[in-house]
Amino acid sequence: GGDGLAAIEIGRMARAAKAHAFVRGRCASACLFIFAGSMVRAAPDGAVGIHRARITRQVKGVGEVNVDLASTPKAAEFLEDTNHRMQAYLEEIGMPNTLFEAMMSIPANRTRFLTRRELAEYGLLPDSEPQAKALAAQDRCAPATATVTQFARCYRRVAAPRPG
Repeated sequence: GGDGLAAIEIGRMARAAKAHAFVRGRCASACLFIFAGSMVRAAPDGAVGIHRARITRQVKGVGEVNVDLASTPKAAEFLEDTNHRMQAYLEEIGMPNTLFEAMMSIPANRTRFLTRRELAEYGLLPDSEPQAKALAAQDRCAPATATVTQFARCYRRVAAPRPG
């Protein structure tokens, strides 16, 4: 989670770097934009979560609270602009509009975690050889006890074996 607009910029950097992204645990909310921006992606069932955007603020002694859009017109305008920017970004990177529509259908205070089938339907797990290798590597290399370094080594070995 976090700042959706910052995640869009990170997603653009990931795309420019032809990054591969793997979800080990959960990726929800703003994380989706980084995941979607990566060129090759893999995630287990129920690991990527979506919901409608919201505006929050930190309250000392309370933590993060939602901003009341009905009583804060500028926040409501900002959220509307943010939604347009998120939709434009997803279109820019080739995601179907059904992904944005699905996000907007989930209340901001809830998260819907997607199955691999839904990830494929929303364009997040495209049908390609690199994608198939990434999914196989994710399944093979992501036991709960593996460290990030162990996962990276396994991924390089499984998904991109060197000739000879």
